Amino acid sequence: MTDLFFYHLFFSSAVVLYGIGFDRFLLKPEPPMLFMIRALKGIIAVICTVFFTFIITSVFLVPHRMAEFMPVIAIVFFIPFSVLLETVFFLGTKKTTQEFIAPFLCVLLTLSEYDSLFLSLFAGVFSALSYYGFSIIVLVIKKRLEVVPPRKFFSVDALLLVSVAAITIILLSWGTSWLGRKS
Repeated sequence: MTDLFFYHLFFSSAVVLYGIGFDRFLLKPEPPMLFMIRALKGIIAVICTVFFTFIITSVFLVPHRMAEFMPVIAIVFFIPFSVLLETVFFLGTKKTTQEFIAPFLCVLLTLSEYDSLFLSLFAGVFSALSYYGFSIIVLVIKKRLEVVPPRKFFSVDALLLVSVAAITIILLSWGTSWLGRKS
């Protein structure tokens, strides 16, 4: 179980391998409390959507050989859950499309990879956590670049992209070098 935890949180994270939400990192940062509320909303929406979509897909779509409609079912569940959680958390409608698309892509990713409800929920939560966790890491790098600005011939966004690329290479090489060995 810990292998799956580390695999989805770091090595096969939704951001590192698939680039989910990568364009959000270049946006203006939001206050920490609002970020935490949005992260909680996104994770709850992923859990609810994965649960109901998995049930509908395994009970109705797979027996009738219509599994290709799983993304449609996922969006049918994700939109109401997302809107309901927006209302519950009083977030309002001022949000980027990234706040919608990144958790939804985590849902599609996990529903496509696993055939067990527990593993789908587990992977969905940790894919969403990797997205929000990586957002925090990039925000810290961005703040550091604001404190100590780069030289004139470097741009902040270029250094941010180089930093993210270095982190990605480190995470991917770490996952393949020693964690994959079974003793």
